[in-house]
Amino acid sequence: MQRLLDCESQLKEFVDNVFLSIDPRNEKVYERSEFLKMDGFDAIGYARKSPAKISDDQLKKIIEDMISCLQSRSKVIDVYVSPSSYSKSPIAERDMTTDKDYTDISGCVGNTQSLLTRLSSKTKKVCLVIVDYAALSTDPDDILLLVKNYKSLEYIVVDRFQDVEKYEVYLRNYILKTPEQLTSFDFRPKLPHLSI
Repeated sequence: MQRLLDCESQLKEFVDNVFLSIDPRNEKVYERSEFLKMDGFDAIGYARKSPAKISDDQLKKIIEDMISCLQSRSKVIDVYVSPSSYSKSPIAERDMTTDKDYTDISGCVGNTQSLLTRLSSKTKKVCLVIVDYAALSTDPDDILLLVKNYKSLEYIVVDRFQDVEKYEVYLRNYILKTPEQLTSFDFRPKLPHLSI
């Protein structure tokens, strides 16, 4: 059964039931994560790391921390990771030239290209969970393109609990009807122009 949320109270209930419990010892956590699966959804995580001059071991540790954060706070099992891409880089072009997918790290099931392959699947609707806006992209047009191109992507959930103690849920139908709501993703301030 596909669940369409068409009012604010249903949206709040969805987030409360699926994502708000953060104590892994609480049995309700597992019931809540099962709720999404029963409705025919896959809740998956995505993390992105900007390019940096660090060792492979340091990069793996950062990726492990990002995966752990998504798994503990948002109860996703599978996490896809872009180990070296800029927030403004086109999502569809990320990780095309790398052999590394970091699937040797617990919880990591692949890179961005693996995620796009999964989104191409018609079997289940997907709820994509990210830790902040920049984890996916700071280009609203690219996010709109992602939603348009992958019909299985039903929800994007932005975990902003650490910043503002809330989750933000973006629904496919609303994104397509009012793409201007994605301007929240373009949050990074522009550098001031300096005269020389």
